[in-house]
Parts: sequence; structure tokens; C-alpha cells
Amino acid sequence: MAIAPQIVYDRIWSKQTPNKRGNRWPSGTFHPLQVLHVGLPAFVAKSGRWRARQESIPLIYPHLSDDILVIDEVMLQRLLRNEAPQRDEFAEAYDTELSSGALLVRVKHSTGDLIISAWCGTRITLMLDKGERRLLEIRLGMEEEE
Repeated sequence: MAIAPQIVYDRIWSKQTPNKRGNRWPSGTFHPLQVLHVGLPAFVAKSGRWRARQESIPLIYPHLSDDILVIDEVMLQRLLRNEAPQRDEFAEAYDTELSSGALLVRVKHSTGDLIISAWCGTRITLMLDKGERRLLEIRLGMEEEE
């Protein structure tokens, strides 16, 4: 599922748009190729469950609930160092119950709250690529390990 700005609705969805055969797509519909190139991928369905994509977090942040699991900075640093705690250990540390699947966690930080995508399986792991991990490490002031 992608989130798109108002201009997409105004110019592509709500107006008739021409196709290459000289006909017009009616208003209230998307041209099949246009819809593939519109918006920011925000949510992905996998195994019948939806999860937020990390790159969409800044966009959807104002709409997120305040009851996202809050973890401490020490735990985030462990996760960034690929120390994947057992689900039971993690749940006990934060006095919560966890089900398998995608998980959003919040870290209160002096530079502002961080919302991070994680995966809850047998262990808890971050769903971040190397670049996103490095940016978080810099924001947290973690020393670069060589």
C-alpha cells in the first residue's frame, strides 16, 4: 500500500486521463501504469499480515498510536550490534506479551522519538538496511567499530 500526496488524487484519480489509444480513463480510476509509479510504499503485506515499511515512518508518524512499545536506548544499541534477544527475554524486560510478526518500537531520545521497525520471531531483530542502521548509530552517538 502506498501513500500519495493530494496532487495524485487531484490530477490522476479524480480527473479523466488520456490513454495512448486516444481514449480517456474515467475519473475515479487509475491508469494501470500510473498507479505503479505513484506514492511512497508505506505498508507491505506478507503472509497475510501488514507491516509498516521503515521509509514510511516519518510520513505516518503523526498518525501512530502512543501505545507503541517503548524500549530503552541500551536495547536499541544491542539490536544495532546484531544482538538479537530471545522473544521471552525481550517481553520480560518490557513487561509485555509479543506475538510473532512485524513490530514497531519507540525509543525516547534527546533528538526526538525514534520509531523503528522490528521483527518478532524466536528472536527480536531490526528490519533496517545497512544505511538506516548507520544513520541510527550516528544519531545515537555510537562509536564506529573497525
